[in-house]
Amino acid sequence: MTIPIEGFDPSQEWTIPLLLEEAKRLQAILPPVFSWPQLRDLINRCELKTLRRHEILEDLYFNHFNPFVRSQFGTTEEYLRQQLGWDVKEGELERIKAKQRGEKEYWTRSSVTRVRPNDWAYSIPKDIKHWVAWTPLPILHEGRCEGTSISWEQASSRGLTGFSGDDKSLPGFGAGPQGPGSDIEAFVKERWSENEWETAWFVNPPSLQSVRGLAHFHVLARPKSAEAHSPVL
Repeated sequence: MTIPIEGFDPSQEWTIPLLLEEAKRLQAILPPVFSWPQLRDLINRCELKTLRRHEILEDLYFNHFNPFVRSQFGTTEEYLRQQLGWDVKEGELERIKAKQRGEKEYWTRSSVTRVRPNDWAYSIPKDIKHWVAWTPLPILHEGRCEGTSISWEQASSRGLTGFSGDDKSLPGFGAGPQGPGSDIEAFVKERWSENEWETAWFVNPPSLQSVRGLAHFHVLARPKSAEAHSPVL
């Protein structure tokens, strides 16, 4: 069932920028579904399927934005590639370059990565920012689990999660220097100073990924004070 959206006229000739502005407006006025402690608890327990947008934004995303994007670009992946400045061969080129350098053929923190605010953020408190790190290389990969206590079967069914910037940080799943999420953890700490930011990061398992053609992970970042510097992106 489509939810009525105050001020939204589906018969109007909408464009992608106007739909994104509408999403931004709604995110600013709708009450958050989750508190910061709730988000941390859900992410720590890998209850990632529970995370969501406000139902009004879910309706706008799935029933208006996504169909419009597909009508203009064919797929959501193609739209995002254009936004990121990549073509469809970018992933293959990066894998070839990594192999030539003797590096892994999956994502590491030195790989090509674009960090952008999530235009369709989950329903989170107003002081928390939702970022997405995109890469043309796979993030969840069997090779990432080799030599760790997390099996590929576990990572591919539960995802990976972790935290930074909190003395009472939760353990997450796959975090830590010897975990399959170690590169993600290091990447996050390099960009969101632990002196200024608390973060919760996660990689959705394939079953929950809405954009399967482009690898990405999420970062929810909460400033410790109003003076927190912008992340190093």
